[in-house]
This record gives sequence, C-alpha cells and structure tokens, in this order.
Amino acid sequence: MALRGVVADANAALDRGEWKAAKAGFETALGEEQTPEALDGLGQALWWLNNLHAGIELRERAYAGYKALGMRAPAGRVATWLGGEYFTVHGNLAAAGGWIQRADTLLADLAPCAEQGWLLVMKAAMSMDPAAVQDLAAQAMALGRSLEDGDLEIVGLSALGLGLVGEGRIADGMARLDEAMAAATGGELSSLWAVSDVYCNTLLACERAGDFERAEQWCSVVMEFARRRACQPMFPFCHVTFGSILTASGRWGEAEVELELAVRTFDTGHRAMRVLALARLAELRVRQGRIPEAEELLNGYEEHPLAVRAIARLSLALGDPVTAVSVLRRRLAQVGRNTLLAFPLLTLLTDAFLQQGDIGEAANAADQMAHLEKTSGQQLMGAEATMARAKVALAAGEPSAADGFDRAVAAFLSLELPWEAAQARLGLARAAEASQPEMARAEARLALAAFERLGAARLADQAARLLRDLGAGTAPGPRSGGGLTSREAEVLELVGLGLSNAEIAERLFISPRTVEHHVGSMLGKLTLKTRPQLVAHALRRPPPAVPPTAVPLPGSGQK
Repeated sequence: MALRGVVADANAALDRGEWKAAKAGFETALGEEQTPEALDGLGQALWWLNNLHAGIELRERAYAGYKALGMRAPAGRVATWLGGEYFTVHGNLAAAGGWIQRADTLLADLAPCAEQGWLLVMKAAMSMDPAAVQDLAAQAMALGRSLEDGDLEIVGLSALGLGLVGEGRIADGMARLDEAMAAATGGELSSLWAVSDVYCNTLLACERAGDFERAEQWCSVVMEFARRRACQPMFPFCHVTFGSILTASGRWGEAEVELELAVRTFDTGHRAMRVLALARLAELRVRQGRIPEAEELLNGYEEHPLAVRAIARLSLALGDPVTAVSVLRRRLAQVGRNTLLAFPLLTLLTDAFLQQGDIGEAANAADQMAHLEKTSGQQLMGAEATMARAKVALAAGEPSAADGFDRAVAAFLSLELPWEAAQARLGLARAAEASQPEMARAEARLALAAFERLGAARLADQAARLLRDLGAGTAPGPRSGGGLTSREAEVLELVGLGLSNAEIAERLFISPRTVEHHVGSMLGKLTLKTRPQLVAHALRRPPPAVPPTAVPLPGSGQK
C-alpha cells in the first residue's frame, strides 16, 4: 500500500506540473521496487525538466516492463510516445517508424481505448498528407467522444484544424484550432501533454498560414503557460514561432534574440529540431544581406527538409538558381503541390525560374500559387501570388506588371509586412521605369528608405543602384510635409510630443506595429532616416488647427 501511495502522489504531482516533486516521488518509489509505472513516471518528469535523453531511456525501460507483464495498452501508449520522440529528438525516422508500428501491433485487437486514439494523433502529427491528417484526427475525435475522454477529443480537434489549414481551408481550420485553444486555456484538459499538443498544433498552423496576428496572440498565451509550469521543452518552439513573427513584421533585432535563444535551447533538448531554428535564423540573415553568416548556419543541412526554404533563399542570393530549383522540386515532390506546405516553396521556385530566365516555368509556378490562394482565401497568400505574377509579367515585358506590383504594395502594407512591401515597391519602380520615371523614382526612394530602416543591405544597394540609373541621387531630398495621410499626420504630431509607439497606439486605438509602419512610411515620404529627424520635422511644422486626437495626453489636466 505504501508504495502504491507514493506512486499515486507522484502521478498527481505530474498531473499538476510539479516536475521536481514528481521526480522525487518516483525516485523514492524506484528505491523500493523497479516497477514500470514508476519508471514511466520518472521518465515523464525528467522530460518536462528538459532531460530528454534520460527521459527517453527510462520510458524505454518502462515499455519493456509493461510488455513483460502483458500490459499491452500502457506498452502501446509508451511505444507511441517513443515514436514521436525518436522523430523530434533524434531525427531517426527508421526508429520512429518502428515504434509506431510496434504500438499499432500492440493496440490493434484491443477493445476501444484511449491509447488507440493517441496513436491516431501521433500518426496525424507525422503525416505530410493533409487529407490523411484530417481522417486520422477525425477518428481520434470520435474515439475520444465515445470514451468520454475530453483530452483526446480536443487534441483530435486541434489536429483536424491543422489538417484543414494544410489543405488550404484556413478559416475552417483556424475555427477548430481556436476552439481547441479555448478548451486548453479554459482548464478543460487534465493532461499537460494534451495542452502542449494543442498549443503546438495552433502555432504551427498559424505559421503555415502566415496568420501572424493570431500567432502573436496565442504565442503570448503559450509562453506564459510554459513559463508558469516550467515546461522547458516547449520554449524553443515558442521562440522559433515568435522569431518568425518578428522577422515578418520587420522587428529584426528582436527576431535575432528569439531565434538565437531557440538554437541554444534546442541544443539541450530536441536537437533534431535545432535545424528549424537555424534555418529561420539563416533566412533572416539572407534578408539582412549577411550571406556568409547564413552559409555558416546552414552548413551540413543542405538536404534537410526543414532547411529547404533557407537553402533556396541562400542559393538565390548567391546567384545559384540551379541549386534552388533542385531542392525546391525535391521538397515539392514530398509535400505535394496542392497543400499549404507547397505555397512558400512555389514562391521561391518562381524567383528561381526567373533568375534562370525560364519565364514559362516561372509562370506555371505563379499560376499554382494563385490556385492555392483561391482555395485558402488567405490575404497574405493573395498578396504573394499577386507579386509573383507581377514579377513574371515584368520579365515578359508585359504592361500589367506595374498594376500587379501596385496591388501587392497595398496588400503588404495592410498586412504590416515592411520587407515584402519594399520589395513590391522596388518591382513597381522597375516596371514604371520607362513609362513613368517620376513615379519610378518615388517608389525606389521609398523602397530604399524601407530597406535601410530594416537593415536589408543587399536590397538597399539594389534600390540605390536603380535610383542612380533613373538619374536620381540617394541623398535625402527636400523635407516637405506633403503626401502624408491624415492618420500619418496624427501620428507625426504625437511623435513630435515625444511619445513612444506604444503610447501613440494607446491614444489612437491602433496597434504599436501599425504605428511603427506609419512612422516608417513617413520617414520614406519625407526622405528622413531617423526618428530624431522625424521629431525635429514635426516640431518645425505649424501646429494643427485641431488637436490630432481627442484622447487626453499625459499631464494635460483633462479628465
């Protein structure tokens, strides 16, 4: 009885997320008897404490113990978990597949049980076919519902959402993921393993869909959960996702911090997934024009599936479209061309074919992007498909190129993606070079200012070179106040008062990122380079006839 009580208390601590207490309890139990349940529990506690390799070893011993006792359901459950860990920690696909098959064999002819459902969830997580993911997830949900197992049902729901997103049915998928997240954050789930599965599925879906706003909102929830529960293995995935968000939004300095932290955290845990953080950091380095550093980060990962996008971007930056086409085609053959995973690959493939001078193949890739975008209805994909077609039109000398780039600029600005917007501006400048040189110069200046603010050195050089070709210098021109929108004028007045972006956002009821991009736009329009210059410009302007906002400012005395 005493031993059973110790194990029960340790399991209760495990359920509460009290990892150190659980570890101590299971170690006490193992001091009396080497039971598979105590080995299993200690392995889980060590995993959550980020001692992944010891956790795997102990759960392998627990599996052998369960099997020797003829306990097929718990043995199958541990085998399922080991399959996932060999996939993510060791990157050993053969071992991962072997454990999943072993779980299948053990659980196949048992009466319906939760362990069968978790095997379905794991198979869905390891599948690259969105239709298969949806089928497996739906089976897991149905089994969870029939067994009245809320954890299994909700994790199945989140897996179904991820599968729908992968197929391009983003609205349907996100609705299910949001529902699963509400259940997880609302305390409906009893297992922290289940909570972490829901969180990971949601962040992964947001990144695949380019839904950065939703990802940022949920990422803060996940990181707070991980921090509160001391769930160290969850941190690197959060940092990768958040780093990707920061990269897209132009906050590159913060992105570096998050991605470098992810690399270091993966070093002590899921080392097989370390390449994901390295690849995201390498993509940032390519954007920054720091090519040798990107090469160093990707050295040895040239054929890794998680590094394909980064390898392709680097190859294009090095003027090697042949390598880019090769790696992208291989990856597309793996994921299929009709899934959401194909979209970013097709974006890069369009650029690679254009760099090769193969306009026909580039047009085919851009058309496939447009087809996927129509299925998804996703705004970011629409903007990227529009720009891809504009690039093809420019290469073919078609007059429609300028209109395409103009629509892409507007779309990327509305999405608050400054790097993509600046690239579209540069394309617009090139498309308008012959017919509308004044507009071309204006767009090239705006692109140059944006690239300089971001720290995109190579693209800034391209914009400066285009300006010289257009007969315009790159030094700041006259600082006029013309061309600002009414909202930019409001922001400018508050900048002149010395308010931060966060303070301006609060007073104008907009997001700090929106303020940041208004500031960036004004710097470009006014051909200024720094915020202090913008403050000085605001102070030189005549005061407005009407205050820029009716919201009281600090110290105004208004109530």
